[in-house]
Amino acid sequence: MSEVVREFFDRDMLFKNPKDIVDVIIREHRKLHDVPFEQREERVKKVTKRIKNEICICRHPIVKKMIDWGEAKGKSEYARDFERVIRDLLSKGIKSAEDIKKVGEAVERFRRGLMEYVENRILRGRRGS
Repeated sequence: MSEVVREFFDRDMLFKNPKDIVDVIIREHRKLHDVPFEQREERVKKVTKRIKNEICICRHPIVKKMIDWGEAKGKSEYARDFERVIRDLLSKGIKSAEDIKKVGEAVERFRRGLMEYVENRILRGRRGS
């Protein structure tokens, strides 16, 4: 990973704190009790997608427009991994410190995956692709 990309992420990418994500998961898990059983899976999918889409924002005005953030956050392995963790915890609830740790680890893997994605886009741009 290039130092430039690391510095950019430290300076211009804001990621939600895993504790805030845990709070959302707990709140949404409680709400699932009021959702009819046959609608729960769809509700979990929607909430998972919302959490994933809101996990970070780019503050840099130029990079914000240059990167397809929907693609970056959407169909990659790191995004699917993040979704799996969130979906599982939404469904079963947060029951231990290990579950909280899973959220932090998933956020970090997501962050590293996004960093690689951005770095690949920069390198392709330099080669004229």
